[in-house]
Amino acid sequence: MKRTPITFSNSLRRNKAIASIAVKEYEELLQSMDSIHLSKTAPLDWSAIRQQHPPKSPNREFHNEQKAFMYLVGYQPAFLIKTLQLTEARKRHLKKKVEIGRATDEKVYAVAIRKYTAALTRWQLWQLMSVGVQEKNPQVYQQVIDYVKPFDALESLGIRVVVDSKPDSISLDLSIPGESLMPRYALSLTPKGELHKSMLSASRANELFRDFVCGCMIRAAREVIACLPVADVQVRVSTDRLDADSGRVPWSAIAAVTFAAAELQEPDLDHMPANHVVMRASHQMRFSRSLGFAVLRD
Repeated sequence: MKRTPITFSNSLRRNKAIASIAVKEYEELLQSMDSIHLSKTAPLDWSAIRQQHPPKSPNREFHNEQKAFMYLVGYQPAFLIKTLQLTEARKRHLKKKVEIGRATDEKVYAVAIRKYTAALTRWQLWQLMSVGVQEKNPQVYQQVIDYVKPFDALESLGIRVVVDSKPDSISLDLSIPGESLMPRYALSLTPKGELHKSMLSASRANELFRDFVCGCMIRAAREVIACLPVADVQVRVSTDRLDADSGRVPWSAIAAVTFAAAELQEPDLDHMPANHVVMRASHQMRFSRSLGFAVLRD
């Protein structure tokens, strides 16, 4: 096979392609962080869940055994089989086919029973949870959250979510590792298509983190509203903040907001910047572009 010689121009093209991919991935990262509040789970209809019928138990079927048995009963040996005195051997083989068919039917039925049992267990669990949700039972609220796992997307980013349930509201504590999650550099392409890397300005970094924090608060609250019929969701955020003097990264509370369920269900929410949504709700948050978030004082 003829190999393409490695030349300066080939290497340059590869470097430009790599640079283009790096910038594209960087822009996609910024877009995903800026729009994290736009994704949400489809709401659970607890009334419809309560009215669901239990799954039907499977019927035992004998298709494979019956097919093999009918072939055995109707078997008429050919002349050559009779001549070679192979009739009995052929019948024994067909009887074995009946046994194999019976075993196959048993396996099919066993699989159906396992699926039915799992479906019945799920149905029973959803029924119990629907009753508890209707009764506004905080313990059942927690059970629903544990089962549905609405915070998987946030937790996959390293965000820790602690839930406290009350009959009419849910409180969430979000721990957002800003030091490890947020980009420190900006990537762009030069007019020649080469990769340019520069340190993010403090104001730009602070704005990115503000929008991400606000987006996470909205996303977490919307996930709760999709799962549970509570009146409001209270979200408090802590983050790791680099102390320039000590070099340590202590955790500090930086924002708290209470979202009414009706606010999170407004149709224009998806067209608003995340920080505007938070500022419109009842909140505690002090932020400046130059200094970032101020620590909340209890």
